[in-house]
Amino acid sequence: MIAIAQANYEAGDSKPPGLSFRAATAEKLSIRKTWLNAILGFNYLDPVRDLPGTLRDAHTLLEDGGLLITKTACLSDMSISHWLALPAARLVGKAPFAAFSNKEQLAE
Repeated sequence: MIAIAQANYEAGDSKPPGLSFRAATAEKLSIRKTWLNAILGFNYLDPVRDLPGTLRDAHTLLEDGGLLITKTACLSDMSISHWLALPAARLVGKAPFAAFSNKEQLAE
């Protein structure tokens, strides 16, 4: 996704100053000591083992008024079949760790 964003940026006519694209794992966001306008994360919160800590770290990287935009599965809000299937798949090595969070937990 970063390569696509970079290619589209380079091919575009207008180039906003200071715009850059970076990839990082959720657990290693706090390594960079910088302030960002936005952090965009797709499917990156469900495999995190320390959700409150990860969200706290992401928040410290944002400048005042910066945005954290994510898309993640709220596994606790899904049907019971997902609750049963995911741990079973993990047990046989077919699925990674995934936290069972819900909308309310993510909103905090």
